[in-house]
Amino acid sequence: MLSFVLFYCILSMTWNDIEFSFNRALRLSFSINKLLFVFVVLWCCGFGLLLCRSFGLQTQDWLMLNWNFLPFFAIAILGLSLGVLLVRLYNDEIKERKMDYRKTFSLSKRVMVEIAYLGMPLIIGYLILWTILGLFYLIKELPKVGWALGVFLSFGPFLLFLSMVCLFVLFLILFFFLTPIVALRDCLPKEWIKCMLSRMSHSLLTNFILFIISVIPVGCILGLLVISLDMTHAFYLSSANPLDLVLIMLPVSVLLAPGVVFFFQFAAESHILMIQKR
Repeated sequence: MLSFVLFYCILSMTWNDIEFSFNRALRLSFSINKLLFVFVVLWCCGFGLLLCRSFGLQTQDWLMLNWNFLPFFAIAILGLSLGVLLVRLYNDEIKERKMDYRKTFSLSKRVMVEIAYLGMPLIIGYLILWTILGLFYLIKELPKVGWALGVFLSFGPFLLFLSMVCLFVLFLILFFFLTPIVALRDCLPKEWIKCMLSRMSHSLLTNFILFIISVIPVGCILGLLVISLDMTHAFYLSSANPLDLVLIMLPVSVLLAPGVVFFFQFAAESHILMIQKR
């Protein structure tokens, strides 16, 4: 079955093209300067996440949910801007231009802010879902009938939580499909979303496979890190305060940085491949 899918995918795009793009994106993911820059960003994001979770420990379930979810969306907004910068640096690198981080950042500041604004509707959507969820918490606290109504209406919170997760998946889609379009200036800002949807609809299966390939390294690394963090927190630190994990975020950020760099670089490679396919 897998061979059939891959065969369908490479009818107009040879497997050698994908392998070359994958190998180049992977090889150039270990640039010391890029890794150091991404490491600092990841550690700051991790520290902010742990800080928010520690604040949420003293709140009720509904507020605690916001302290746990909202930082991920804020980090995702930052990730869009980070992706634009990494794609532009990668574009200079594969064209063998001299990489000037300060100059690239200076030239990218405006577009980094503009793409960050595109993520705001998703955050607003999350806040709307979170507010609606609060109504279910209020219903559950009603005297005598609250528990029964809460169980009867439990499908509502389930659908709301599912919608929140889907919003975060939409951020991943923006990371992969939108950041190369914005970074490489393939269209005007008002046409960014239109260009992204056009590319996605052109060959849905091929885009899906390329997206999965880009997610596999960072997904595997992140999965191992989360399991290790949970085990360390549960069996060694044995503390309820997430801030105990601040120093552990240093090796976590170091190990996660290559996966993040590869994700955005392969996103750029995939964008170029899809342009050539057209």
